[in-house]
Amino acid sequence: MWQEGTDLRLERSKKFLVLYYMGFVLTFAALICSIYFGGLELKYLIGDGILIYSLARYYKSYPDCPPITIGKYGIEVQTYLLLSWDLIDYAFVQKKGIGKNRKIILTIQFHNSEGVAQETEVYLNSYSYKYDDIERAINYWSGREIGSEVDRNRDAMLAELRQSRGTQATEMIEDRAKTLIPLFRKEYKYELYTFLGVWVATFMVLLIVGITQFPDIDDSLLPYVCIGLISASALLGSFFALLLRRRFYSQPETADLTKEDRKIFLKMAYGKSGYMNWLHLTGVSVFVLFLCLGAGYNPEVAPQIGCILALLPFIGVACWYIKKNPRT
Repeated sequence: MWQEGTDLRLERSKKFLVLYYMGFVLTFAALICSIYFGGLELKYLIGDGILIYSLARYYKSYPDCPPITIGKYGIEVQTYLLLSWDLIDYAFVQKKGIGKNRKIILTIQFHNSEGVAQETEVYLNSYSYKYDDIERAINYWSGREIGSEVDRNRDAMLAELRQSRGTQATEMIEDRAKTLIPLFRKEYKYELYTFLGVWVATFMVLLIVGITQFPDIDDSLLPYVCIGLISASALLGSFFALLLRRRFYSQPETADLTKEDRKIFLKMAYGKSGYMNWLHLTGVSVFVLFLCLGAGYNPEVAPQIGCILALLPFIGVACWYIKKNPRT
């Protein structure tokens, strides 16, 4: 637990190092056993090649973890980086990717002596750390609230509001943001977990019913059946999420917010494109479900519907990119 007034020092995780050496030793032991018991047989030689390749990957991936110090004078990554607090605009931990490709990154946004904005990233996967300690240490030593992505989103939205609404109206939003942003983040997580739970449960129920009650479905329609089941499950999940959102907006803390104010606090909490619009998801689910039902009732148009369904992911990615990178 980090204590105020002391430097926060991040170092290589002992747990990660133990797992690394265990993996290396087990792979090496497997290679020795394969060579000893398998000899020169082709099937064993192929396995030997895979194990040697794995050992090489282990050797190259040895965690290079120079100590990171967050202290009075700034953020220092030993041997190659030192940024003082007067140059740092924001510093926060981000999570990118999923599964084995998930990366924990300390993102440092700063400006140089000429005022040019820059950014650097330090990967924390191999470090021992606590997210709250990093955020608290950054806020304490910088003397500002810059230790989380929410702080950056909030400041960006407030800057836009000062231009569009004026200083007085923006100050009212800023005062309420301190209490409402944590509520919006908690509520959205609750909605997301509810959506995923309902989606998975509904899909499994519909799948079991379909297998038991309709075992003789034409093979050519199976893709449309699967997509239809996913869409129906997503429809029900997003409907429950919408109900939760409506209940949240009726609570005393949020009842007086306008529709525009609600969007502002959501953007502060999750960025301009970091949250799910349940109403849009409901509409897309209904559209896809009707397409799948159309293919089932009229197999003659199934190929055309299949082309439309194949294009939908590309259209979705394009819409997401346009939303994330609006024209200025």
